[in-house]
Amino acid sequence: MERLTGLNCKEWLRNWRMVLVIVGKLHLTEYPIPVPPEQLIIKSLYDKRNLLVDESRKIRDLMLLTIDLEFRKDFESLGPYELMQSVEEKFQKPVEEERARIFKRLAECKLKEGSSIDSHVLQIEAYIGELYKLGHSMSQESSVNTLLASLTSKESVGYGTLAHRSTYGLDFRLMQF
Repeated sequence: MERLTGLNCKEWLRNWRMVLVIVGKLHLTEYPIPVPPEQLIIKSLYDKRNLLVDESRKIRDLMLLTIDLEFRKDFESLGPYELMQSVEEKFQKPVEEERARIFKRLAECKLKEGSSIDSHVLQIEAYIGELYKLGHSMSQESSVNTLLASLTSKESVGYGTLAHRSTYGLDFRLMQF
């Protein structure tokens, strides 16, 4: 299993959920372990809770082994449920927010009259590259459509023909992503 580095949060969480389903321990991540009352009168409940705590510690320790040392200290005192919640909050939400900001900038990126088409294509490539680094890869067709949508109608006619041909093997700079 790949170590959690921050950018791979979604994949890390998905992989851990699959592993926990296989070993029958997913329930340990679905809710926090309840804090026991001052006195547990019924011994069987006390024993069940202790077993649950022991299982949770083992799962938590395994999960911690797959987290980079840089982040591990932040999660050492948590149970599996809290660990999954914290990882999601710390890593996944900021990545999703950044991805949304880049999508917005990409959608707002339009070729200005008199501007260089080359620099505009480079700007579109840069946004697509940023999205790729954040775990979102665009298909070739989506990349071309994004570029075409950002051009004025005059430029898109010429690029539309090139983009159409590029899907059949001709080189087009944007296709690298």
